[in-house]
Amino acid sequence: MLQDGTYSVLVVDDDSLFRSMATRILEPEGYAVRCVQSGEEALAVFPEMAPDLVLLDMMMPKMDGFAVCERLRRMDNAVPILFVTSGDETGDEVRALETGADDFIAKGDVLRGLLARIKRAIERTKVLKGASVAAETAEIDGVRVNFSCRTAELPGGEKVKLTGAETDILRLFVRNRGSVMGFHQIAAAIHGGPAAVEEGTIRSQISRLKTKLGLAATAISSVRGSGYVLSSTS
Repeated sequence: MLQDGTYSVLVVDDDSLFRSMATRILEPEGYAVRCVQSGEEALAVFPEMAPDLVLLDMMMPKMDGFAVCERLRRMDNAVPILFVTSGDETGDEVRALETGADDFIAKGDVLRGLLARIKRAIERTKVLKGASVAAETAEIDGVRVNFSCRTAELPGGEKVKLTGAETDILRLFVRNRGSVMGFHQIAAAIHGGPAAVEEGTIRSQISRLKTKLGLAATAISSVRGSGYVLSSTS
């Protein structure tokens, strides 16, 4: 956030028309927008700019969005990263989430959905930063989850970083221990609505999350045809 309270957005896209459109959408809503046309430029300006959100094109020449996202995550594990896709790249969307993206939006949906996605992502980060550690921790079979820091501490002491979506999934499960969470409920909690993400994408997110949790992953069970449940005794 800038000193005057304005939120800043870094737009990374090699398409000049999209950069202009994003600027026209965001600036009238009070966002400070900075546009760059390559991943290399994004990595160069990111440390000084410290944006509140990154709007990142998935497919760019030289350094694609996946590589940029991985590098940005090494610099900042908390900044929301919103991928822009062509809308027909389900496998790539899963890969984007695995590299650390918080969400994604198809270019065809930008006019109607971009502002809502950005507001939600920034608000989620504000909540995480402002929450007290005591109120934002939970333990799952020996794994201590810190929602504020987006980390999971394994029994041996190793700390694993979580993405924003993974953090939201765990928070949803912890708040509803013992209750089955359907795919629509999970999508609504993470992405703002059941139509925002494919069921397969949610499965991939949860699979990756369980891998990070190690042995504690057994506390999260798949309920055939319904969704997932976190054991009430974990």
